[in-house]
Amino acid sequence: MSDLQLQLQKASATDLPVMHALLVVCGEHLYRQTGLRHWYPFRTYEQWSQRLDAEQVYAVYAGDHLVGTFNLNPMPRPYYADSLWHDPAAKAAYVSGVGVLPPYQRRGIGRWMMAQADRLAAESGNAAIRFDIVLADEALVHCCDGLGYARRGTISMAQWRLNDVMCYERVLSPG
Repeated sequence: MSDLQLQLQKASATDLPVMHALLVVCGEHLYRQTGLRHWYPFRTYEQWSQRLDAEQVYAVYAGDHLVGTFNLNPMPRPYYADSLWHDPAAKAAYVSGVGVLPPYQRRGIGRWMMAQADRLAAESGNAAIRFDIVLADEALVHCCDGLGYARRGTISMAQWRLNDVMCYERVLSPG
């Protein structure tokens, strides 16, 4: 990643369609590379935008080029059980919609984005940061394990005809 100068910006309302398009591209790439349909076809803009806190969508730029996005949300996914988490009552930020454009993948941008998500969550007074990933995506599982997030449990997504997900959490020291 040393060749990239990354900047993080909050996405404006007018940026949201571009963030969605980036995730559509990432979902198709994941499908073409691995056969995983978890993000393919990606949900419509309306479905996606209803599931996020528009104030907490972030754009990642390398110079003038949009290369990634993620969002933080104060609300957990409906399929998360309280028993998954270290302290279920703790204020937490939930990460979703993490995507890096395919030509920029495997260059440390995802690692950098997750460090930014950790920082933002802590600065907002959260005691934990939580998310899930597709368990069948071995490279992503290896990455999240390497970033030091704690595995908290697997959730079956069979009722939605999707691959199971692994839930992760990091207990934070609010900043």
